[in-house]
Amino acid sequence: MARLLLAHNDVDPDKPDGNDQTPPGCASLKGHDQVVRLLLTRDDVDPNKLANYGKTPLWDHSLNGRKGVAIPLLSRDVHPEKLGEDGGTPL
Repeated sequence: MARLLLAHNDVDPDKPDGNDQTPPGCASLKGHDQVVRLLLTRDDVDPNKLANYGKTPLWDHSLNGRKGVAIPLLSRDVHPEKLGEDGGTPL
């Protein structure tokens, strides 16, 4: 389904929803590593974007210990020590 949606030019794969949650953050939180990998192939996805309650997708990954999500995130110039809005880091 994600692949079909991303095939449309009018879809913004990094746009937060009404709860300030982004597709990369949601996919990271739920451990959907294939969706994370797919989203990270897009140049218009910022893996360091603060969303999801002031956290990055790596933050969302670290909350649930999803190893399959960490590898694609870290391969895309993710800053593991980026401060969240609460002043903490994913590490």
